[in-house]
Amino acid sequence: MNETNHTAVSTGGWQAPFRLILWGLAAGTILPAFQGLRLDILLPLLGMLLLLLGFRALRRQNRFFQAGWLLSLLCAAQMLFQLAVGASPSRSTQAQSPWPLALTLLINGARLLCLWGGLRQTRRQAGLPPKAAAAGGLAGWYLSMCLLALTHYQGLLVWVMLAAFVALLIQLNRSVKELDQLGFPFVPAPAKLPDWLLSALLTGGLAICVALLALFAYQYPMDWQPLPPNGGEDQVQQIKEELLSLGFPAQALDDLEDQQILDCRGALRVITQEQEYALNPGSQDLLFAHTAVQLPGQTEHWKIFHHFLWRTNPGFWGTESIRLWPASHLDGWQDQGNFQGRLLYETPEGQTMTAPFYSQGLQSVQPLFGNETSQDWFAAFSLPKEGQNRRGYLCYDILARQEGWLIDSWVNYTHQKRWQYPAETAQQHQLKAEWLREGAFITVQSALQLQTADMDGDYRYQTYSDSSKQA
Repeated sequence: MNETNHTAVSTGGWQAPFRLILWGLAAGTILPAFQGLRLDILLPLLGMLLLLLGFRALRRQNRFFQAGWLLSLLCAAQMLFQLAVGASPSRSTQAQSPWPLALTLLINGARLLCLWGGLRQTRRQAGLPPKAAAAGGLAGWYLSMCLLALTHYQGLLVWVMLAAFVALLIQLNRSVKELDQLGFPFVPAPAKLPDWLLSALLTGGLAICVALLALFAYQYPMDWQPLPPNGGEDQVQQIKEELLSLGFPAQALDDLEDQQILDCRGALRVITQEQEYALNPGSQDLLFAHTAVQLPGQTEHWKIFHHFLWRTNPGFWGTESIRLWPASHLDGWQDQGNFQGRLLYETPEGQTMTAPFYSQGLQSVQPLFGNETSQDWFAAFSLPKEGQNRRGYLCYDILARQEGWLIDSWVNYTHQKRWQYPAETAQQHQLKAEWLREGAFITVQSALQLQTADMDGDYRYQTYSDSSKQA
């Protein structure tokens, strides 16, 4: 491509590139009032492009502007990469390192110092006093805002700082006007691509990357494997027959691993509660089977199973999450910390596939009421786009601390209904204060509530109506 000729000397013209820089600083900084409109993504992107174009035109003036141009290129590469990977939920499960944020802050601060040094040198060349207090003030302002952000300050000083930022931009613009009024010549750096084409290529490439990740990377990378053939051990089969005779659901029992069946050896009692939920009008999409197995021992011992089965295809398979409130959240029970489970489905050819949860473990969360944090068990996963009988289960053991306590074990199942940007996982949604609100996700609450002994020593269980579904 032939290089466009921009080397003709023009009298004045300094305001054009600086106007791009000033608007870029404004667009990339004034964000809080617009976050609900998704402009917290669009404005920084616009600011990055304007700063890139402004420093590109100035890069041949002196070494400070050239350094600002190189820093703008680095900043653009980092931002475009972060915006692209924001379309994939997989990156959300990994711990966020503080280094990318620290690098961004360092780049932005260094670029403001380059702006200050470049403007001072330009004014010196023009015969003006080498003063650029506004540009230096912006660097100091940026450092102050970083300190306020680290302390999570949200008081009146933020608005004072915002007003100071606008005043510094106005003063910087006046300083640049003096160069034009003096008639100091401006020589734009040569560029092979016009501004509009460079901007279109960068944003178009970003849009393509986001679209590809949205199509092919919106699920967790699950480790699906064919279900090993049943060994048919006599002891396992015998325990299964005993559990079936006590009322354990056959579908859920067939999905258990051999060790979990062996753990139920000598079961005294099996109590099951089934609940159906409609995520779409006129259909029963999701079936829960909650089963409590009483085991022998001097201390009252139960093994709790929460099994779910998708009866229909809801139309979108992204990320799923189970937030478990175990029975130990009541003082009368103590869980043994042995939370287990897996996922299963059948392929169109009839092959049963199984996989562990993508991630599972305890997470500290803020309760719906009160200020004290709690520890809930989370299991994150994705179900396959093809296949049928998508299902899974969680199980754990509890021991009684006191007799006669209610078994109160809750499953909060969050399903992703559609893709969104930036990508958010179902587990991330459950960690928010508004996790029960419907949007890109829908949460179903289902519980096993079992009074282990009433006044006559009998056992009974309580079922819930469909009103426990949170939409």
